[in-house]
Amino acid sequence: MRILILTISYAPNVGGVETHLADWVRWLRGRPDLDVDVLTYQPITTDATGPAFEQDGCVRIFRVRWFGRTLFHRLESRPALQFLYLAPRLLLAAVVHLLRHGRPDVLHAHGLAAIWVAGWLKRLWKIPVLGALHTVYIFPPETQTGKRIGRVLHSADRVLSCAEAGVIQSRAYGLSEKQVGGFTYWVDQTVFIPHPCDKARRELGLPLATPLCLFVGRLIEVKGVRIILDLARVHPELLFVVAGDGPLDRECAEAEKTLSNLRYLGCRANRDLPLLYSASDVLL
Repeated sequence: MRILILTISYAPNVGGVETHLADWVRWLRGRPDLDVDVLTYQPITTDATGPAFEQDGCVRIFRVRWFGRTLFHRLESRPALQFLYLAPRLLLAAVVHLLRHGRPDVLHAHGLAAIWVAGWLKRLWKIPVLGALHTVYIFPPETQTGKRIGRVLHSADRVLSCAEAGVIQSRAYGLSEKQVGGFTYWVDQTVFIPHPCDKARRELGLPLATPLCLFVGRLIEVKGVRIILDLARVHPELLFVVAGDGPLDRECAEAEKTLSNLRYLGCRANRDLPLLYSASDVLL
């Protein structure tokens, strides 16, 4: 079976979606009956760069150059413009890819922009589409944006969501019960190994006795980053540690200068996270 995975974000970009896809592709690589292509952008939110093409066994990864760097985050509050920034270029790359490499048996599209691209490829080549959503949208089904999202999701044969709320939302957007389902983010237990809390704090240079609240993720308002900064201001007895990057990174860096109980670590690779998780009392 030939599979084409479409995604706007992939390693060496860092994030939850990228980690999930890396684990997924690693598992697919062990299947001799599969032939897998990954079509994605070069990182558009960090300065990292990966090979334009790489192959490992049955998996081939194609990275398309695209401009932007910080543009993705700057367009966070303008979803229509962000969609136009992400989707048409990926569609062009996908059409060229299919003309060069042939028709896959199934399209596995991650995220709304990739599902839109897969929907057009389905119309042109009659390829079944499996969509995957990694977020819950803030747009109610009755709004114009909500209706557009529903039309995009309807182009997939089946849509899976990583959250139960996403499954419920897909139903609200008009998908049938047979069209929707869920999937779980797994954990690589060869990387995420628990450590004694005291040992982790000593290695990280963190106080041993202070209660520690940890946030790891994209620094965007919908994830409550500004709420965490407010909590740090009203709870000086607690230590707040923030790891991640995004449009609110400067705000976090500025807050750290005035709050003695706030540590902003910037973006951290997965290999650095087990110690942070082990050192924390509360994960926000």
